[in-house]
Amino acid sequence: MDHFDKHNILTNAQHGFRKKTIIRTATYNNNQRHCKKKLEKGSQVDIILLHLAKAFDKVPHHHLLHKLEFYGLNHTATKWMQSVLKNRMQSDILKGAVSSPVPVLSCVPGQFLVLTYINNMPETSTSSETKLFADDSLLRFRTLNNQADSNFCKKT
Repeated sequence: MDHFDKHNILTNAQHGFRKKTIIRTATYNNNQRHCKKKLEKGSQVDIILLHLAKAFDKVPHHHLLHKLEFYGLNHTATKWMQSVLKNRMQSDILKGAVSSPVPVLSCVPGQFLVLTYINNMPETSTSSETKLFADDSLLRFRTLNNQADSNFCKKT
């Protein structure tokens, strides 16, 4: 995390699991207040919310390792992370019976790894500003004031 903080790698859109997120979270909360005011005035507001269900369980190891290298993690740290993630096996135990081991291909131990994996998510949204809070995201809401605003989605 020191490397990511030193080089300002994690997106400012991320509010979860970060030091000094009070300031960033205030921005996130301001968006919520703004939206509430619009609704109280009778405006229509479109919002897209995303939740990455079981985010810790779904991160593919090979993609994550590629991102760690892309973000400039040094060779020793990358190799260490690779040894943590690669060749892991899992068995289930139920009433003393043990299943055959199967490879663990997508589970990650830790919040930092999830943040790394979804770090470029805001860059992929070209028509809105994305706000992230850990594995939840808000694609910036849009106030619909007239017919032209309601046609916005058809254009993008």
